Parts: sequence; C-alpha cells; structure tokens
Amino acid sequence: MRTTSLLFALGFIATFVIGGLSGVVTAVIPFDWQVHDTYFVVAHLHYVLIGANVFPVFAGFYYWLPKITGRMLDERLGKWSFWAMFAGFNVGFFPMHLSGLLGMRRRMYTFEASDGITGLNAVTTAGAFVLGLGILLSLINFLLSLRRGRIAGNNPWNADSLEWATTSPPKAHAFTHLPTVATLHALWDDHDEFHDPEGARVLDDGRQTLSTTAFEAEAESVSSGEPESVMPLLMALALTATLAALLAQSLSLAGVFTAFAVAVAAVWSWPHEPERAEHPDTHEERRKMEPAR
Repeated sequence: MRTTSLLFALGFIATFVIGGLSGVVTAVIPFDWQVHDTYFVVAHLHYVLIGANVFPVFAGFYYWLPKITGRMLDERLGKWSFWAMFAGFNVGFFPMHLSGLLGMRRRMYTFEASDGITGLNAVTTAGAFVLGLGILLSLINFLLSLRRGRIAGNNPWNADSLEWATTSPPKAHAFTHLPTVATLHALWDDHDEFHDPEGARVLDDGRQTLSTTAFEAEAESVSSGEPESVMPLLMALALTATLAALLAQSLSLAGVFTAFAVAVAAVWSWPHEPERAEHPDTHEERRKMEPAR
C-alpha cells in the first residue's frame, strides 16, 4: 500500500543517495578545487541533512501519529504535502549545484547580475517557497486530524510489532501483562504474546521490567528502573546555562550554574526508596484470576 509514510521514506532514499554521491565527487582533487567553499557544497550538505533527517521524520510523523493521537491523518492531503516538499526541495537545492559550479561562493548574500547566476537563484527561491508550502500542508493535516480524523484503532497499518497491540493512544503503562515474543513478527504469528493465566508477568511494583538472557530472551530476573524525576531536566537546563555563561565570558555566572548542576546531580544520585505504583487495572485482573471460593 503506497501510503504517505512510504512516500516520505522513498523520498529519503532518493535525496540521501544524491547527496551522498555529490559528496563523493568532492574527493577528486581537481573537482574539489573548483567547488570548494561554493554553493555546490551547500547543495550537497542540504541533500544529506534534509534527506537523512527531514524526510524520515515526516515518514515517522505520518506512521506514528495515529498511535499517539488515536486519529488518522488524511492520506490525500499527506500526499500533496509530500509531492510539494519533494518537488520544492529538489527545485530549491539542485540548482545550487550548478550555481556552485559557476563559482557562487558560500556565506555571501549579494551578487552582480553579470555573474550569470540570477536565474538559478530565482529558481532556488521559488523552490524554497514550495518546500515551505508542503510543510504547511502537513501542519494543517495534523491540526485537522485532531478534530476530524478517522479513528485509528489499535493497528491501522496491520503492522507486526508489539507497540501496535496497544490502544491508540496507549495507556500510561502500555501493557499490564509483559508480553513474550516467539518470532520476529509478533502480531502475525499464532503465539499469544499476552497469555499469562497465573499473572506471573504483572510487574506492578513501580517501574519494573523483565531482565532476560542475551540470546534466548528467557526471563531470569526483575529489573527496577529509575523513578520519574524532574532532575534530568534541571540538570540539562543547568548545563545549558553554564555553557551560555561561558560563551558570554561570565565566569561568575558559569560558576553559579556549575554549582547548581552539581547539587542537582547529588540529589538525583542520592539513594531512595523504590517507588510503588499499582496499575489501575491490576487488582481487577487479579481478582478475576483468583479461584472462586
């Protein structure tokens, strides 16, 4: 099925291959002499960066958003978005290869008409606007889907991995019974991943999961994760503020933020009692599994 997500994935392959090949040729020294520090390098860089990051992100956006929000994005509007982005990107960045070969330098914003690159730059500008229009269409698609999107269901793509066995959107704890996997295609085989008649795989004492052997994936122990905490966020903000203070050449502020980061690290690392949090449906399921008296 040719979905919007697949189109963005194919667009990623196409743009990334072009960007990779245009980078390989710069290893040829005479060619590099011609294009070094020109817009040819800018074009190569954007084919790699946008090809490897933007198009895959949009592929994931259209693939995963139904699981996150519980509603489907509009496929027709999504395909319009893809073709506008794909066409706009190539119209915008491919001419940069040519303007770079003609000698257009990087990091300069004014050029004479006599340089012969005005037409190429005009095409590049038009392509950039089309690319922006395509991104806007996806944003509109997202906003419309939140209100009028078709209900996604658990597995709208008939995918084979376990995350599509949860509700859309998923519960906070995902699975009450930790699943077991027998094949690479968990949802396509006959194995019941959630069969647990004795409730042996209900780990409700905080953030727990099974620890398994490396090769056979057989359960061997219960592993407890870290409790939810705001400390990692505070640590990130403190380190960011420290670096910003250093860039501003304010050693006093950098020292204050560093001390704050050390204090946050100490609180974060301090021994604590493991949290205990019962899943909301655990007691009910256990009651159903108990034999009648």
